[in-house]
Amino acid sequence: MVTRIGNNAENILVGSSRADTIYGYDPQSTSAPTIAATAITSGLNSPLYLTIPPGDPNRLFVVEKGGLVKIHNAATGQTLATPFLDVSNQVATSGEQGLLGLAFAPDYATSRKFYVYLSNTAGDTEIREYQTLASDPSRADAASMRRITTIDYPSTTTNHRGGWIGFGPDGYLYAATGDGAVRANAQSLNQLGKILRLDVNADAFPNDAGRNYAAPADNPASIAGISGSAAGTGIFAAGLRNPWRASFDRQTGELYIGDVGEGTFEEINLGRAGANYGWSLTEGPFNSSSFPNFTNPIHSYGRASGQAVTGGYVYRGPEEAFQGQYFFSDFSTSRIWTLQPANGSRLLADYTDQTAVAGGPINSVPSLGEDASGNLYIVDIGGKIFRLDLTSGGAADPAADAGDDLRGGGGNDTIDGGGGRDTLRGENGSDRLEGGAGADRLLGGNGFDFAVYSDSPQRVVVDLSRITQSGGEAAGDRFSSIEGVFGSAFNDIIRGSNGNDAVNAGAGNDSVSGRAGNDRLSGNAGDDWINGGPGRDTMSGGSGVDTVSYAGFAAGVTVDLGRSLQRGPGALGDVLSGFENIAGSSHNDVLIGDALANLLSGGAGHDRLSGRTGNDVLRGGAGNDQMRGQAGADILEGGAGRDLFRWRSVAESRADSADLVLDFRRSAGDRFDLAQIDANTTRGGSQTFAFVGTDAFTAAGQVRYAVQGAETHVLLNVDGDLEAEGMIRLNGVFTIRAGDFML
Repeated sequence: MVTRIGNNAENILVGSSRADTIYGYDPQSTSAPTIAATAITSGLNSPLYLTIPPGDPNRLFVVEKGGLVKIHNAATGQTLATPFLDVSNQVATSGEQGLLGLAFAPDYATSRKFYVYLSNTAGDTEIREYQTLASDPSRADAASMRRITTIDYPSTTTNHRGGWIGFGPDGYLYAATGDGAVRANAQSLNQLGKILRLDVNADAFPNDAGRNYAAPADNPASIAGISGSAAGTGIFAAGLRNPWRASFDRQTGELYIGDVGEGTFEEINLGRAGANYGWSLTEGPFNSSSFPNFTNPIHSYGRASGQAVTGGYVYRGPEEAFQGQYFFSDFSTSRIWTLQPANGSRLLADYTDQTAVAGGPINSVPSLGEDASGNLYIVDIGGKIFRLDLTSGGAADPAADAGDDLRGGGGNDTIDGGGGRDTLRGENGSDRLEGGAGADRLLGGNGFDFAVYSDSPQRVVVDLSRITQSGGEAAGDRFSSIEGVFGSAFNDIIRGSNGNDAVNAGAGNDSVSGRAGNDRLSGNAGDDWINGGPGRDTMSGGSGVDTVSYAGFAAGVTVDLGRSLQRGPGALGDVLSGFENIAGSSHNDVLIGDALANLLSGGAGHDRLSGRTGNDVLRGGAGNDQMRGQAGADILEGGAGRDLFRWRSVAESRADSADLVLDFRRSAGDRFDLAQIDANTTRGGSQTFAFVGTDAFTAAGQVRYAVQGAETHVLLNVDGDLEAEGMIRLNGVFTIRAGDFML
C-alpha cells in the first residue's frame, strides 16, 4: 500500500495499482478549533430559553416571552404548530417580565411534571407546576396547574426579574431571582436577588394553596454577611443583581450563575450553599480582605466586552477538545466565549471570530441551550435557534487546502481531498472518496465506491440518484458512479438510487431511503428512520430507537420484528436488525413487534397490529384496523375508521399493567374483542363473558365498567373471586354498552 500526501497548494496525486491512501493536504499540519452556528428554525416570537426533558433525544422546548412554549423536533426540523403550553393571557410582558424559565422534573418520563417561571399579570413572579396530557406528550394539561410559590416584586419597576429554574443533581428545584431593581433586596433575607432551593415534592405550608413546597433540611441556616436565620426561607445563596441564566454541569454537578451587572462588570459565579456574591456592595472582582464574607466571581468582564451576560453551559458533548469548557455569551454583543479550567484557574477564549454562522447573523442572545447529547444551541431573541457544531483544533486544517486532482488507480483506495474544489477519481477498485470542504467532484469509476462524510461539521443531504449534493461537506459535491455513502455524525438525509446501494449513516438521527434495488442500509448510532424501498434489502437500525418504514410501498406489507429474515408480502427477503418501530404503508399491513417497547404505525389501510411483549404503542391510522397489544402495558390508538381492539387473555391487560385505549369512538364503529378470552377459568372449555354494566361482580365470567377521573375502566372477572383480574383503560368518560363488545 502507498500513502501519498499533498500540501495546502493545488496537488495532482496519482495512486498505484495497489490499495492506496491519498491526502490532498498534509494531515500532520495544525489548525485552530472552530464553531459552526447553523439556524435550525426561525419565525419564533421573542424566544428566551431552550431546554429538553431528561434524556429526550429529539425535542427542543423553546420558551417565548409572550407566554408560549413551543416544541421543535430536531430530527424532522419542524416546529409543532400547536404550542406545548399557552399562558399568554396570564403573563405580564413589559420590561424584563414574561414567561422566563422552564424545567422538567427529573422523573418527567413517569410523572409528566414540568415547571415554569413567569411574571403574572400583577407583576409578581410565580413558579408553577404542570403535567402533560396523558394522551399527548406534546401538550400541557392546563387544568393540572399547581402554584409552587409566588414571589412579590416591587410594583414600581418591571426589571431585574431573574428567570432561570432548573433541577440540581440532588433532585431539588433551583430558581434564580432578580433584585427587582431595589439594591437592598440582595443583602436581605427576602427571596429577591437570590438562588432559591426548593423541594417541590413536599409541602411545608399545607394551609396555603399558593405555596406548595418545602425548604430542604440541608439548606443553609445562614447566609454569609447577612444577619438573621435563613432557615425555612428557601434561600441557597444571595448577593445577586439579576442572575438571568444559570446551569448545572451535568458531569460535576457544579452550578454556574451568570449575573448581569449594573455599570462596571458582568459576572460568572459558582454556586455555593450560603454564599453571598456581594451585590450591591460589590460588582465584579474585589479584595477579599475588604469583604471577607463575600464570594468573588470566577470570571468577570467589563463594559467594553458586553453589557448583559448570558450564562451558558459546561460542554459535555461529543467533541473531545471542548470538554469541560464553559460556554457563555452576552445579550448586547452576542459574543461567544468559553472558560477552560487550567492549573487551578480558568482561561478565557473568544470564539466569536472562529464561528461560521449559517442563516444568521446572531443578534441579542438571551440564552444558550443543551440537548440530551450535550450539544449546544444559541437562542436569538429575533426568532431563531442556532445549533453549534464544534470542530477540534490541533489536527490538520483540510479547509485551508486548495483544489486537488487525486487519482486512485487500481486497488481499493482511500482518497481524502481536504479543502478546496477537488476532483477525486477512484478509477479501478472499490474506493472511499472523501472530498472534505469545498464543492468537489467524486468520480467512483469501476467497482463499488463510497462517498465519505464522516468528518463533516454539519449534516449532509445526499441523493445517489442526483448529480449535485447539499448540506455540510456535501454542499456542491458532484457524483458519478458512486454507489455508497458514509454519513456524518449529525442528522443526515441520505437517499439511494434504483441500483444496489450501501449506506452507513453514522451517528445522529438520520433519514435513509434506499429506493429500488437490493440495498444495505445501516442507521448506526442515533434514532434513525430507514426505508429500503422495493427489493430485498438488509437494514440495521443500530443503537438508538430506530424505525423501519414501508411508507410509499405499492401494496400492503407484513413485517415481524421478532424475526430477522422477513417472509411476508411486500417485505419478502428483507433482513432486519436493531429496529424498535415500524411504519407501515398506506395499504393493508400486518405489523408485529418483538420483546422490546415498539411503536407500530399502520398508516392508511385496514391494518393488523400486534405488539408482543414490551410496553408498546400501536397506532392504526386511517382505515378499519385491528390491534392487539399482547403482554405489557400498551397504548392503543385506532385512528380514523372502524377499529377493533383485541385481547386473548386477561394476562394481556392486567389490573396492574392495563392497556390504554386512547380514542374509543362508538360513532365510528369501534369495538372491543374479548371473545378469545376464557371468561371462567373455574370451568372446563372456553366460556364467554356477560356484560353487567356498572353493577358489582357476582360471579366469574362478568365484564363491567367504572369511571375513574378522566378515564373509563373496563373490568374483567374470570375466577369468581369478585375482583378484576383484567382491566382495560379508556381515555375519556363513556357509558359503555354491551354492543361495544365482542363477547
